[in-house]
Amino acid sequence: MVGHGLVEHRSLTDRMMQARRRILVLDDDPTGSQTAAGVPIATDFSAESIEWVLREAAPTGFVLTNSRALDAVTARELIGEITRTATEAADHLGLDLSIVSRSDSTLRGHFPLEVDALAAATEGAPAVVVLCPAYPAAGRITRDGLHLVRAGTEWIPVGETAYAGDATFGFTSSTLPDWIEERTHGRWPAREIRVLTLADIRGGGPTGIARIIGEAAAARPPMPVCVDAETEADLDIVAAGLELCEEDGVRTLVRCGPSLARARGGLPHSVRASRHSLRSALDRATGDHGLVVAGSHVALTTAQLAHLDTLADITTVELPTTELLDPTRRQDAVDEAVRRSVDALRECDVVLRTGRTVQVGHDGADSLRIAAAVASALRSAAAAIVATTSPRWLVAKGGITSADVVTDVLRMRRAKVLGPLLDGIVPVWVDESASGPLCVVFPGNVGGPESLREAVTLLRELD
Repeated sequence: MVGHGLVEHRSLTDRMMQARRRILVLDDDPTGSQTAAGVPIATDFSAESIEWVLREAAPTGFVLTNSRALDAVTARELIGEITRTATEAADHLGLDLSIVSRSDSTLRGHFPLEVDALAAATEGAPAVVVLCPAYPAAGRITRDGLHLVRAGTEWIPVGETAYAGDATFGFTSSTLPDWIEERTHGRWPAREIRVLTLADIRGGGPTGIARIIGEAAAARPPMPVCVDAETEADLDIVAAGLELCEEDGVRTLVRCGPSLARARGGLPHSVRASRHSLRSALDRATGDHGLVVAGSHVALTTAQLAHLDTLADITTVELPTTELLDPTRRQDAVDEAVRRSVDALRECDVVLRTGRTVQVGHDGADSLRIAAAVASALRSAAAAIVATTSPRWLVAKGGITSADVVTDVLRMRRAKVLGPLLDGIVPVWVDESASGPLCVVFPGNVGGPESLREAVTLLRELD
């Protein structure tokens, strides 16, 4: 293998920049930049915006696909379209491009559909799928192929958590090879899937990782590799090994959580955005109070909202789900929520949220349709509020909600990430044009019960 001695002497980022290699992360909701700072993000799919990302990337940039909120057919077509556009943009700029598929650290999303769409839209030798959902900062780790989620002081196999019961992307398996077999209906049998263990990572280093992935790639068809990780340092080693694979001509299709999306380009793990950068972003805002828009229905979000309600000087306005699903009552419910929110924002911070009772359809597609209808109403209400009175800051709670807020409410087309507001889990976005409020992208399934309250308190203290 060529150039492996460079791994210890030059940073991964420096090597990639000098080689004119760029990493483009296709993010299936807006939370994939949780552990990074300074990365560019495009929320539209034009050649101009994707070229902007690739020029700004050092070396990593993001495109928000929001594909987790789409049906399978639409998601497949979108991933193919973006991949082809990005490949042409990279060719135009003279860049060597690697595309990463970033998805949920609790295994919800369109798999294997998205990696299949990526493979179909790219030319060259067959690629080996590398699955790495670990996200240590949020309490998601993998040991011996078993994916675990932290709940208080305990570690729960992911297949036993509420995330596995997702109405659209539910599953039963907790080990990654079994999960792949389940999701692919046996196309990739668990017994033939290699697990890259902690011993492999810490003992073999990048060279050993590249050798193991290369062996999996040599099979016909190539067999997936699942990656253990307990720390950000583990993922830095994995990223260096993946780059060695690319240098040796071994093509990979990475499907990962936020941590490897950050590490793949050699970016440092960012703990928190600087207070100076946050204050500078707030200085351009015109409003006096902030707005929290919450659409996530996971139990953690509901608990966080309950704690947030105990803050002084905050008003909660709820959009009742039953009325949103009734065509004759929907618009009246939205209008009333807008009126109450605008009135309250003159005096205090406001929480605009959907009802906490989840409406489930008769199958996954029907549940997705119901969720889309509720999300549409929340988006309409938030947009009307922002158009009427500019908030000082905006917290978007939930992945799909965050996508709606940045694209349709704040109309960000190109953005930069300042870094996390809370330790490695809640990124802050600002519009690249330096207009509008800063936006805190707060996933539904991270943090503790007090985290949303802590985020709002921190924003208030910056004034």
